[in-house]
Amino acid sequence: MKTFFLDTSIFISAFWKKHPNFEPSFQLMSQSKKYKLITSNHALVEYYSVMTRLPIPTKIEPSMIYNLIEENIIPHVSVNHLTEKEYLHFLKQASSLQIKGGNIHDYYHYQVAHKMKADVLLT
Repeated sequence: MKTFFLDTSIFISAFWKKHPNFEPSFQLMSQSKKYKLITSNHALVEYYSVMTRLPIPTKIEPSMIYNLIEENIIPHVSVNHLTEKEYLHFLKQASSLQIKGGNIHDYYHYQVAHKMKADVLLT
């Protein structure tokens, strides 16, 4: 079974019908029986952050985002993380590679995807 790592942007587009990538992202999410879908704990935090601050006319309440996560992501996607030891190693690698600013978040997703042996990292 092919393993797909989904980052924050996949969740945003899959659950926001007006997003230009809604259709392919939603289709992927609906195929959780065909593929193994994984993500990082940090992707869920980023999703919550983005969705609660979108500049749209109808604001989305935090409780609504939590419900989306609980009902539409958690049952279909395995959530993973780095252990404390792995996290410290990740930070050491990031500093050695001169990763700066917000790129650290993508590097974290990559490290979790690598740890979980994802075949594909989708963003």
